[in-house]
Amino acid sequence: MKSIIPFKMRKLILFVYSFFTLSVMAQQSVSLKDSVYDWHWDVNNNDWKIYNKEIFTYDGNGNLITQLRKSWINNSWTNGVIEYYSFDINNNKTSYLSKIWKDTVWVNLTQQFYTYDSNNNQTTLISQFWGSYGWHNLSKWIKIYNTNNNNTKWLNQNWDITNSSWRNSSQFIFTYDVNQNKISDLSQNWDINNSAWINGGQYFYTYSGNLMVSSFSQHWYNSALV
Repeated sequence: MKSIIPFKMRKLILFVYSFFTLSVMAQQSVSLKDSVYDWHWDVNNNDWKIYNKEIFTYDGNGNLITQLRKSWINNSWTNGVIEYYSFDINNNKTSYLSKIWKDTVWVNLTQQFYTYDSNNNQTTLISQFWGSYGWHNLSKWIKIYNTNNNNTKWLNQNWDITNSSWRNSSQFIFTYDVNQNKISDLSQNWDINNSAWINGGQYFYTYSGNLMVSSFSQHWYNSALV
């Protein structure tokens, strides 16, 4: 006996089927590359020659977690550099590690660490390099934000080997209007001898609504911004 499905039910089934099909197509349309191959043109042999390749892996959220570079040498693949990434639950990158292939083992090269505030604004970045006795601090920056998530201060520091501590290097100070447009940008450099900040340059911006209409700059000269 032939079953008869009411017209309204057929429309509902068709709608659900169409929605499911579109959803599957949308998911499949988002793809992540797993590798990239690079060829160079060989002028002498008038042919393409394989040069190197990169291989990528991802976590369940599509974040890149490893990137491996290899070179084609003597008809075989030779390891070059590998990079590792990690992320927090908000998909913010929290660390980076690079290693280089030496002889038959991977050797540490550089690494970085990142932190964020509750609004996912990046607040710090620390860079380190691998030396004779392990990891060594290299540089660091710190960012401060206002309640509107605007970056108001960007401080750069370098590692002082003699005193085993972070030493100021430079900083930028930003101000904003009520529309969250940046209206000033002041740069300063750290005077090691006097342990004080010295003004470098300052930029000012004006707006019509949210459209910047003018800017001008001043630079520190003879103890004054001119």
